[in-house]
Amino acid sequence: LALSGLVFKCLVPASWHSYRAPPVYARRHILNHPAYGPMIIDSRLQNFFGGMCRTIGQDRDATVLSLPFPYINYYCSIPPWNNYIQTFFDLSGRDVIDSVMADINQTPPDWILYQRQLYYLAMHERTFNEGRRLPHRDLDDLIMKKIAAGDWRVVTRERYGLESEWFLIDTRPAACRSGTDRKSTRLNSSHLVIS
Repeated sequence: LALSGLVFKCLVPASWHSYRAPPVYARRHILNHPAYGPMIIDSRLQNFFGGMCRTIGQDRDATVLSLPFPYINYYCSIPPWNNYIQTFFDLSGRDVIDSVMADINQTPPDWILYQRQLYYLAMHERTFNEGRRLPHRDLDDLIMKKIAAGDWRVVTRERYGLESEWFLIDTRPAACRSGTDRKSTRLNSSHLVIS
């Protein structure tokens, strides 16, 4: 039993929802992180967050909100905007989400990394909220409306993990954006279109 547990942990060292870390011996390298020193990291994860850090890093004093967890804040060594650290479905109630929405609507951070997880949001609504809408759906609506209206611009959009889309969003007005012009992304009805 112990041997089978060890073998399983080597093959799948960590998992949560649809995320599975690759085997211990595969796709990893040692990264000399500028803030944390040497770390062993999955190559795909390093490319995923490293690219976003390079984009955000073009703005020296950038403010960043990472939803629902502060992944990018930690990885890029940027303090969480307005001290928002955690906004996942089962840990943040209406008061926290309403506060986040009011803040990003009035004076948004320069960047938002948004992990859009509609499948898990619906699952949490069914399982833990008797099918009723969670406030996180209102937050999703606000973010998607800002993108659709052209108020905010998606700089990076990527699938990472099953049932999960990640958006790196530049919230600054077009006149304030410095040297980060990449392919622009706009919403066309319910689909994102890259132009």
